Amino acid sequence: VHPHQISFMEDFEAQGGISFLLIFYSHDDVFYYQPLSELKRFWLRMKEGGRKSFRRQELGEGLILPRKPGILVPYLDGIAYDLQRRGNTEENGGNS
Repeated sequence: VHPHQISFMEDFEAQGGISFLLIFYSHDDVFYYQPLSELKRFWLRMKEGGRKSFRRQELGEGLILPRKPGILVPYLDGIAYDLQRRGNTEENGGNS
């Protein structure tokens, strides 16, 4: 991910959009939904001189997208989960 892509995603979210990556692990046939908030953790780690990549074990289990019949990429489930988390964060004054 390049700096201009992170900047674009941040600007998009500042305007009320939803920014995320879809990661596909072909070996396991698994899709993973990574919201910008999680991506930024890894991005900041890299900028501070830490590891540039992330391990699958570091990703939250709640954002694995299960396969569904007739749906190639079930990304809407990831968006729904993300919106639910954001809603809970806003309701709790940012403490979720």
